[in-house]
Amino acid sequence: MRITEKPDVQLLWWPRDITRILHRLLVLKLTAKYQDIVNDEEALVSFREVIANHQDLLEHISLTWHLENVSCAMLQQLYRHRIGFQFMDMANKNDLNFAADGHYHRANTVKEKESYHSTMGMIESLQNDFEDRFGSEVAHHLKPMNAHDSVVFTCNLRAFAGMLNKRLCLKVQGEFRHVAILMMKELEKKVSPEILDIFGEPCRFGPCIVIPENEQQLAEGKLFAEQNTNMCCVLYTELFAKDRVSKADYERAKQEYKVR
Repeated sequence: MRITEKPDVQLLWWPRDITRILHRLLVLKLTAKYQDIVNDEEALVSFREVIANHQDLLEHISLTWHLENVSCAMLQQLYRHRIGFQFMDMANKNDLNFAADGHYHRANTVKEKESYHSTMGMIESLQNDFEDRFGSEVAHHLKPMNAHDSVVFTCNLRAFAGMLNKRLCLKVQGEFRHVAILMMKELEKKVSPEILDIFGEPCRFGPCIVIPENEQQLAEGKLFAEQNTNMCCVLYTELFAKDRVSKADYERAKQEYKVR
């Protein structure tokens, strides 16, 4: 069985001197005088100061990303984030060997990997048959949503943080959350470790974004499940409901989620 290809995340473009750019923008914002900009290194504003008091400045910082080996289903979720984003669709033509080449996503919750791969092979064979009988346009209709695709997109840093933080929620599809973590690592490596201060699960910056679902699952005692959407978020339990579950159940939920 061919192992499925892992997502490839590349930060293609970013301002090489973000700290100085933010400093200049802040001076202009506060004084409206370009000549007041101080070039002294000690005067440069930090990411943490911008995050705390001037997040609007992040809208002036653009990033360009290339995502490869990500599923069509994940890209559909990404395309929902429209404000502050520009997408260049790089939709692959029919990949008639997506199963044999491992160009498809398989969720970590899938236990019967051989059977899953065999089923993907059946879909691949059917698509190849449609290609021969009806042409590539018709065969494209059979492309499964977990088949890999790629995209290039540009966004401002504030819009990017809003998108990424939503996708870091523990209730999010596992593939997208994994890609979000890879993007954070790219930023840490290529830009600055300080930039990570603006990223994290949304409930760390404010209220949970799926309170009704978590409360219902908590009331029903759904603290463990194979799929994260079928259980109360372990982080929600930790931050907002730790006093409503037993210590043993909380520790088990935390451990099972780590394993996943």
